[in-house]
Amino acid sequence: MGLIIDIDETASGERGWLDNSKDRVRRYKKKVASEVQDLYLAYQDEFDRGPLNPERRAACEFDPLLFGKTYFKEDFYLPFSEQHKIEAHKLQQAVVKKAWFANADRRGGGKSTRARMFCVWGVAYGHVIYPILITATGKSAERNRDAIVKKLMYSQELREDFPELCLPFLFCRGKGQAANHMLWKGQPAECKAAADKLVIPQMDLPYSRCAQSVFQFTSMMGEIRGNSHTLPSGGTVRPDLAVADDPQTRLTARRRSETDSLEETIKSDIAYMNGPDKRIGMIVPCTVIYKNDLADRLLDRKLNPQFHGERTKFMIAFPTNMEWWNRYGDLRAELQMNDYEEDEIDRRCNELYLKEKDIANAGAKVSWDYAFTDNEVSAIQHGMNRWLASPSAFQAEYQNEPTGESKNDTIILDPKIICPRYSEFEKEVVPDWAQYLVMSIDISEKVLWWEISAFAHDMTSSTISYGTFPDQKRRYITLETIQEKQQEFWTRHEKQAVGIGAATKMSLDAMVRIVTENKWKTASGREISIGSIIIDLGYEPSRQNVYDLAKRPELKTLVFPSKGMGTTPDRPHGWSPATKPKPGEKRGHHWRITPMDEGRQLQIETNAWKTIAAECFATPIGDPGAATVFRTDKVSTHEMWADQICIEVPDKRSSEKTGITMVVWDNPGHPDNHFWDCKVMSFVGASMLGASRIGHKESPEIQAKPRGRRSLKAIYESHNGGVET
Repeated sequence: MGLIIDIDETASGERGWLDNSKDRVRRYKKKVASEVQDLYLAYQDEFDRGPLNPERRAACEFDPLLFGKTYFKEDFYLPFSEQHKIEAHKLQQAVVKKAWFANADRRGGGKSTRARMFCVWGVAYGHVIYPILITATGKSAERNRDAIVKKLMYSQELREDFPELCLPFLFCRGKGQAANHMLWKGQPAECKAAADKLVIPQMDLPYSRCAQSVFQFTSMMGEIRGNSHTLPSGGTVRPDLAVADDPQTRLTARRRSETDSLEETIKSDIAYMNGPDKRIGMIVPCTVIYKNDLADRLLDRKLNPQFHGERTKFMIAFPTNMEWWNRYGDLRAELQMNDYEEDEIDRRCNELYLKEKDIANAGAKVSWDYAFTDNEVSAIQHGMNRWLASPSAFQAEYQNEPTGESKNDTIILDPKIICPRYSEFEKEVVPDWAQYLVMSIDISEKVLWWEISAFAHDMTSSTISYGTFPDQKRRYITLETIQEKQQEFWTRHEKQAVGIGAATKMSLDAMVRIVTENKWKTASGREISIGSIIIDLGYEPSRQNVYDLAKRPELKTLVFPSKGMGTTPDRPHGWSPATKPKPGEKRGHHWRITPMDEGRQLQIETNAWKTIAAECFATPIGDPGAATVFRTDKVSTHEMWADQICIEVPDKRSSEKTGITMVVWDNPGHPDNHFWDCKVMSFVGASMLGASRIGHKESPEIQAKPRGRRSLKAIYESHNGGVET
């Protein structure tokens, strides 16, 4: 039986019912949408319950390593080392007490993972409100953001004990739009999940300490200044912990200007993020790439004590029986060259290692006993496998003490490596292999800096003596700490006032007389004389004194006034090698002796010779061309000399105009580099005497083609195809 309705009689009432129904539908949909977007309603049971294991949560509040073991167990599944515990204490001080800490660990050692864990730990317990993670590049910043979001979303133990920290990002799936529309008990939650920022919602939970805490992500080249977050109350919070995670790349580490800029960014922009009246903690997990790069500077406790630098070496001590490891390495190499399967190579090597483990491990100590792969037996074996594969890579990536040789064929010299590069002989004893002796002098207003080097024909060299005149009688000096200037020395010696020009002339006379009159002998008693004396013309007031000295009849073939010629890829030569030498001019490998109005002048293409000198210092001792220094009982004896030798930094540059790539040496800030200049001049002096580096292609002396006289007839015929008209 159907229901019959009179449409005419009920039309007006029915329209009212339909209108009310639409409103109810809209209200219903809005309610459903609110419930779908409401974080509290979605996880009410978990929020009301609170931490599933309060004791577990409480135990980690002041123990970040336990926090890592408990809530980041996929990342920290191996036992921590003593070095990790030392590092953790300093990281904790950075988070809680707002200290600064720079730490260098081996590549792949987990320092970035530990830094992220400390940020989560700090926010979870309210130790920090606003950590900012800063990386070298934007891509690295994205990886940091994704790593933290995924940890908050998928860590089961973290979700159980910190629902207020994890559930908001699980609810919005880490997506920005869903986070923007998130509600908390019907009100806007003020949650964010942007590409560069995570903001934890405002939640009225009695156990929560992280409401409206912020994780910020950026790069060293991104937005660092002005970072802040406005709270629902209208207040503002700024970063109170900065993590500069591996803030340099290999490219920026090579360039001194960019290293200076990054250091200024850390010490200025980042250090003052939290305003002038509030402290900010800072953590810098880093890896040393080159000497004097950003990481090396921040880790140096003399230069930057405020960062409490900690440089972790994988091999605290190498094995004493390196011959055994060389045999082990030979076995591995032989098996690899004969195409054995990797499993068989590992089996045979491990068999040898286990059989003679006590001999192999004698004297060795590693910083982490559990750092080895599943095809190895111990951390010592792991370290030595890496060392045998590439000693230079091991020094850089595992020891944080790079040897200086980079993959772009430039060499960064390191004082710690240069200092102990001893010859077999003591000071002022000429090695038996020496064929040439060269003295070089760099002039400054206060003193003369000088060195004497012995050379073999293959450019093997040893510095047999160096110093200043007057002698300062101190182990380490700089130009700023000179106590007795040459003008004061000669005034005292002559017992009358002596001007700076006269003092320089008298100092040069004295030095040249001393070294030429001295009887230099090799270890076996063979006498050898100084072959050349190279004196730099860089100090303008002394130029005429140097030229006058070189004009003396007895010194004309011995003393050479020297000038460095700057070169760039756009202008790769100090003179055109295609032109014919002037009368009286002599050319050699990146040097020439040319007549000038004041007298003859030795001109040196310094970038080329600095590169050659650096190559010699990077050559293993005993190989042809290796550079050494006289033996001493204390490595610190050569500290000043080595610091000056290593002060300049190479930069490989290219020119689109010329198509030339070359290494340009830079000394930004112009600290003392006098002994480096002396060393480079000594190498040139040896080249003038006949020494040359084995395998080094000498620059040919290119002569201009002689132009014969042409007859008028010949000129006429060349323009008219040889046809007379």
